[in-house]
Amino acid sequence: MSYSNKVLIQGENVLIRYPIKEELKFIRSLWEDEETMKPVGGPIFMNDEAYDRWFNEYVIENSGTFYYLILTKDQEPIGEISYEMIDKEKCIAMFNLKIHAKHRRRGYAIDSMINFLNYVFNQQGLAIMCDEIGNDNFVSQNLFLKFGFKHKKEKSKHVWTEMTRDEFNSLYQDKIYQQS
Repeated sequence: MSYSNKVLIQGENVLIRYPIKEELKFIRSLWEDEETMKPVGGPIFMNDEAYDRWFNEYVIENSGTFYYLILTKDQEPIGEISYEMIDKEKCIAMFNLKIHAKHRRRGYAIDSMINFLNYVFNQQGLAIMCDEIGNDNFVSQNLFLKFGFKHKKEKSKHVWTEMTRDEFNSLYQDKIYQQS
């Protein structure tokens, strides 16, 4: 898939697209925010050069990792959603979703998950989406399990969850946002 900053996915209340370089300021604020990042191991701090390298590698070149911003209908960035291929032959990917702490509890996560997973399962052909969630991150565990991800196994510091394309389609096909 080639890089474009046009809206890729439209949900009921969110837009999902690749970020533009000027939005590194938002990504930095997301990753460096203590409250946002606490459930996933804490804030990430990098210098400007490291952010530029990351942007070129994971957004522009996207060699196996597909990174997108979540925006409100008014184009305000509120989070990120991405996946990284972990088994290209079997079409299995690792999921990532972060909503900035100040934008949580407004339905953005569910809207983003439904429409993003529809896109990656049914247009890009992924078969399984996985996520490793920290054992003490009960909010994310509850979100994913309530959404329909299955608890597959526990590692020492993580809970492994999975959802297949068929599971997603049986749960959410009638909830996909239909653009008019």
